[in-house]
Amino acid sequence: AVPGGQGGISTANPDSTQEFRVITNNFDAEFGRNTGAIVDVITRGGGNHFHGSAYEFGRYSAMGARDFFNKKENGTQDPYVRNDFGASLGGPVWKDHTFFFVNGEVQRFRTTRTSSQTTPTAAFKTGVFTFIDPTDGSQTPVDLTHPNANNQSGLLQDPTVAKILALAPVGQADNGDGVSTTYFFPSPDPLNQYTLTGRLDHKLSDKHQLTVRYIYGNTNDGNPFHDEVLPGYGNTSVIAQNHNGAVSVASSLSPNVTNLFRAGYNLNHAGFFCNYAPIDAVVGADSFGNGRDISIPSFFTFGCVSLGDSNAQARLSSTLLLGDTFSVTRGAHSFKVGGEYRSVKDNTFDNFSSRNLLTLNNFTNFQAEAYTFAGDPNSPSVPNFQDLVWGAQGAVANIYENQFFTRQGVRRGNNTNRFRQHEWAAFAQDTWKVTPKFTAIVGLRYAFNGVPYEKDGNFSNFFGNASAPVPSAGYFTFTPVGPGTGRQLYADSWKMFEPRVGFAYDLRGDGRTAIRGGFGIFHDRVFDNIFGNAESNPPFQATLNDYPFDGTIDTPTVSTIASPDTLTTSANVYNGDYNTPTVIDPNLKMPTTVSYNLGVQHQVNRTLSVELNYVGRHRFDGLRVFVGAPPQLALVQQILASAV
Repeated sequence: AVPGGQGGISTANPDSTQEFRVITNNFDAEFGRNTGAIVDVITRGGGNHFHGSAYEFGRYSAMGARDFFNKKENGTQDPYVRNDFGASLGGPVWKDHTFFFVNGEVQRFRTTRTSSQTTPTAAFKTGVFTFIDPTDGSQTPVDLTHPNANNQSGLLQDPTVAKILALAPVGQADNGDGVSTTYFFPSPDPLNQYTLTGRLDHKLSDKHQLTVRYIYGNTNDGNPFHDEVLPGYGNTSVIAQNHNGAVSVASSLSPNVTNLFRAGYNLNHAGFFCNYAPIDAVVGADSFGNGRDISIPSFFTFGCVSLGDSNAQARLSSTLLLGDTFSVTRGAHSFKVGGEYRSVKDNTFDNFSSRNLLTLNNFTNFQAEAYTFAGDPNSPSVPNFQDLVWGAQGAVANIYENQFFTRQGVRRGNNTNRFRQHEWAAFAQDTWKVTPKFTAIVGLRYAFNGVPYEKDGNFSNFFGNASAPVPSAGYFTFTPVGPGTGRQLYADSWKMFEPRVGFAYDLRGDGRTAIRGGFGIFHDRVFDNIFGNAESNPPFQATLNDYPFDGTIDTPTVSTIASPDTLTTSANVYNGDYNTPTVIDPNLKMPTTVSYNLGVQHQVNRTLSVELNYVGRHRFDGLRVFVGAPPQLALVQQILASAV
């Protein structure tokens, strides 16, 4: 098995799987909703006799090689232990009537790999150091502990930055610039994953068969990305749970009439959590519990940068399915009709940039010099030196933070949204054996994918011309959509008709050579990753992007700058705002694919067959993302005329 979960997706391990098939060129009308292949998995069931199995797989560092970066001079070999074990049991509950099957599997992995970080020298941590220009070897002594003539900013070593750098061990490799080293350290990743699959089959009567199946999965991965800033600071852990249940009743109503009823529920939770507590113990947090991330030039960003400057990101999604298929065989015709309904829920917890990010590169932003450089003033190392000193002094060049609001304008600590969608489809199909050699399939499917909405109306879109110049009012206005607003995110699509045609021809009538072909129209669906980015649209998110540096000795520093106050949110976007809203076409059409294929299969002998296929697809109304505000020609000409 592969270590780690798939973000909450329900999986059936090989020991709990009886068979599966991948349908790539399918034109049956009963299949739809997506344009790709269909994977059909059947779990194992019990029988009149008990049967079971047990297994264990182990892998250990004592029998493996070192990581390329885990050299002997950097310490002992990184340890890893991988255990994958499980068991299955199946048998009768009531002979000839009720049967069960259960499988459990545990993955327990303890993996360590070598990570690295650029850390300061011991001298740099004290505030008294010598910078060595890598270009020509010239040296610039720096003293940030006492005011001196070379200290142009007048700022001394920032105490908060000093605390952060004190946490960083001096590396094993000196980088030769007098200020930095490369620190190699073991990065452990503890993984515990559990899966449980259970199935119960019960013969209700001679005509009706009940099947109940449940799959549970739990993954707790302590450091899958090995993205800690320093050992014990800022690593991302992943916790995922999934529940998948299904109930079906297969009925043989008569020798030529069958019915299959299906109900299913799938619940997935995937959370990504930053180890922010030890970071916030150094830098503090605001009233909502959000700390701050500090980008220190030449070294690292002390914070939760891997999670987009947030404490956590999570998603809880579920799908409820109800479906029924009715089949009748009469003479040369096999008729099939049915339908299905899905209720999709997606609760998102996306807090990008909820931790305010401080950057300290004032020379890059303002060409401001912090300290007199003793080397060649034209050296390419000057920007790096100046920003290095600004970082040690903690002078803030930029502060960036997102804040989140409800439709009523109330600030909330988390950007939590509850999206809902409702989808349904119906189909009819006839498989007609025209002659003993020729079979034709004709079907029609109709689908309706409801427009997604946020349960509390905390969602908006722009319904004007986003490519037009700024209106005379000076701003664009976004309109709330969803329950209680009288508007939808985009218009309903009522024309999703999907005809299907296929055929199979036994060329010689001996079952060894067949010609097959098909044609079908398929529609894709719009899901959360596509429309979810619009959750940051006005007025539900306000952004602070401020440059507080003023070049004086009183300029804000890491130790003196306060957490941002609550911003003023607005549904309007003004020219010059640092705002990049997501606009979804109000007349959005569902992506459509026309698929067709023609192929020949021939059985050479009992062990060899050959196949030749032509497969074609034509796709239109595909979804794409592009910049919706093209350059305004008049403004461009005005700028050119000003010689800017």
